[in-house]
Amino acid sequence: MNQQAQLPEQVVEELRSMLKSGEELLQHSAEQAGEEYRRSRAKFETIMANAKRSVVNAEQAAVNRARLATAQADLYVHAHPWQSVGYGAIAAAAVGVLVGLLVARR
Repeated sequence: MNQQAQLPEQVVEELRSMLKSGEELLQHSAEQAGEEYRRSRAKFETIMANAKRSVVNAEQAAVNRARLATAQADLYVHAHPWQSVGYGAIAAAAVGVLVGLLVARR
């Protein structure tokens, strides 16, 4: 998997970890007293719930986009098999030329 594909997964995993830590903090600090603390805690709980929803929505949107892109690529390849092979060969040749130029410079 390339680095760009891993980035959204990393972000989601870090957000999940942050949310879990926040929930643990809220559970362990439930015994604290004071009205100001209770207001702050309630506000933080709301923020955490919103963040959870956002992470779930973002993850689902990414999955949906990936599925759509895969389906569109599949349709294109089936409709235009020779063009797909040609584009792949051109891309491979371009990468080969680029690598050759970089190696020749050294």
